[in-house]
Amino acid sequence: MKQTATAASEQITAVILAGGKSERMGRDKAQLIRPDGRSQLSFTADCLREAGIEDILVSGAGLNGLKSIKDIYPEKGPLAGIHSALAHCKPDTDSLIVVPCDMPLLKCDVFSSLLKSSQSTAFDQSFFPLIIRNLEQAKEVAENILSSDQNPSVRSFLKNMKCDFISSKNTVQLKSCNTPESWNDACNLLNNYRN
Repeated sequence: MKQTATAASEQITAVILAGGKSERMGRDKAQLIRPDGRSQLSFTADCLREAGIEDILVSGAGLNGLKSIKDIYPEKGPLAGIHSALAHCKPDTDSLIVVPCDMPLLKCDVFSSLLKSSQSTAFDQSFFPLIIRNLEQAKEVAENILSSDQNPSVRSFLKNMKCDFISSKNTVQLKSCNTPESWNDACNLLNNYRN
């Protein structure tokens, strides 16, 4: 059964960041196959849907049924994916949720926590997932960073957005996997949950 995390009148779009080169992993993280047989990208989309979010974009190679978007500023990392998603939001979108494709232990209640916030909010150590509430301000901040010589970091973006932060202490759900070793550890955990 779907959990409705959004207010009926609130229009939420989500973007899954799946456009990186996955150099440390050695293969596309979005296409990693989980113990349950789903790709990591498919799993992330399912988590969003379980939280009641149906309007989903993919920054990078997409899935059937999901709209794939290209970076306006290629080779500029996750911030370029956020910027492109902001440009592709429907005119009536109130908020944008941003989640990377490499969080295999994610659960939908992470999104529920973000949706309860009244302003842009991220997790204090991992930053992701995050919610952007003021889309016009976010577009301007991202554009200013990406079109300059600044380091296009998500940290800099959030600082300029005056984002709120939620504690991520002891939140195993926010663990991202960037190496084969971290992926194997996560799969072992997932297998233990299933047994």
